[in-house]
Amino acid sequence: MSHKYAEDTHDPEADPDDSCIELAHAGGERALVAYREWKAQETRRTTDSHAVSVSSASRQYLETQPYKNFKTSRECEHALEQFRAFTGEITLSDITAVMVHDFAEVIGKDKSKKLISKKLGYVRRMVDYAVRKGWVPVNVFAGIKLDKNLGTEKQSYLPLTDDELAMLFGMDMPVHLRRLLSILVTTGMRLDEAALLSWDDVKHDKAQDVTYFDLTASLVKNKGSERRVPVHSALSWIAAGRTGQMFPEFPRDRDGKTQSASSKALMPLIRRVSREKSKAVHSLRGNFKDMLRDAGVSKEINDFITGHSSGDVAGNYGNGPSLHVRKEAIERLVFPFL
Repeated sequence: MSHKYAEDTHDPEADPDDSCIELAHAGGERALVAYREWKAQETRRTTDSHAVSVSSASRQYLETQPYKNFKTSRECEHALEQFRAFTGEITLSDITAVMVHDFAEVIGKDKSKKLISKKLGYVRRMVDYAVRKGWVPVNVFAGIKLDKNLGTEKQSYLPLTDDELAMLFGMDMPVHLRRLLSILVTTGMRLDEAALLSWDDVKHDKAQDVTYFDLTASLVKNKGSERRVPVHSALSWIAAGRTGQMFPEFPRDRDGKTQSASSKALMPLIRRVSREKSKAVHSLRGNFKDMLRDAGVSKEINDFITGHSSGDVAGNYGNGPSLHVRKEAIERLVFPFL
């Protein structure tokens, strides 16, 4: 707990060797191992094929490592533990539809509809596994429709105002943070897309004479996010031909992501210009999309640039607007605060 407290309160920018974070992660992993051993002893018991407990099924399902992503695996484990804590030590065949609805209501207090659906999805897939193993004949979660009034609607992030953008980029800040913010507002990239960039991702198409960010081989959100984004002329410091991480200041987590570290560094800057919870680093993505829309750029091109379409890799018909067309669209935008 002391290491975790240090991680949450220590300035990551002043911790070049990430000692606090490494200690917290190492201690956390040891604690997790001890916790799992304790849970295994608590729930381990002999059951026949017709009376497999929720605990036993969850443990065996997790042992198959259904998710490669570490963060997703932890979310799944937590959801299954919440369900077991709610139901108590019962067998899979004891789960009823009413029980599922009651569980949704318990976890749904002040939670979003999306989060409720996600947690139920983790449990449903565990029971799917149990069906395949022959432990239960059917999945009771199948076909269940939750109360439409359960959970809160997703709240969208609001773009920053022109004055807030001017205030943000008018601050004194480390060069790498200014450069990251500049990429975000001129490309509409998601934070983790931009923070994970390497110089090898910057390429130049000689035929179309366009320098661009190549996100077709990056750790992007989905196939539709695999795209090529032209570099705006305002980013004069961007050039192809270099190698290495563009932002080595942000440590990678176990999934190779930097969103936690980069968000922790940027959010204090956002909070200095706005205290609204609906405004965050992701707001810059909304600013960019609004700018393209106001500049008369079509929705198709807008979506291709920001990764809201089928993408350059996932598209079934062609490769979408050419780099030249995308470059022309981006260059319509003016960023006086840069």
